[in-house]
Amino acid sequence: MADLDPFASVEELSAHTLGAISADDPRAADALARGSAIIRNFCGWHVAPSVEETLTLDGPGGRLLTLPSMFVTDISSITQCDDLVDPASYTWSALGLVTRMARWTTEDRGITVTLTHGHATSAAAKSILLSMVARDLMSPLGVVREQAGALSVTWSQTAPGVAGGITLLEFEKELLAGDQVVTV
Repeated sequence: MADLDPFASVEELSAHTLGAISADDPRAADALARGSAIIRNFCGWHVAPSVEETLTLDGPGGRLLTLPSMFVTDISSITQCDDLVDPASYTWSALGLVTRMARWTTEDRGITVTLTHGHATSAAAKSILLSMVARDLMSPLGVVREQAGALSVTWSQTAPGVAGGITLLEFEKELLAGDQVVTV
């Protein structure tokens, strides 16, 4: 798959942080791209935007083929061992399940599917990305706490004793799973 844009722009990151992180910050674009990749990796598919793509998959051997997607809008073709599969011989669901009466091959890389899938946008992915990147860029050195005299600041922590870093927190993983953007 071609490189996909991040779920949010540097301008949206700046607005999310009320200007604390500037849209001109040279770290912002890279952090947004890395954070988007982490979210897509966790979900097991690209989530958004809607794209047409050709996937090469291992044959499952049974009647059910599971696509790495949770929002399929069209399947334009399926080939199995280089032979075109008749569309009348299978049904498919938006959740990426393709069922046919005959069995699928067991051959590794034996099935090729051309499909359109993905949400136009994902509010959950965008919101989580903005929070992840803000945590990272607001504490770039991983400092947990700073103090000068009576004034002290404790940064948000991504793990016990660790601040910053682009990582998904447990509640963010639950939000992604609850939004049904994660492949099960």
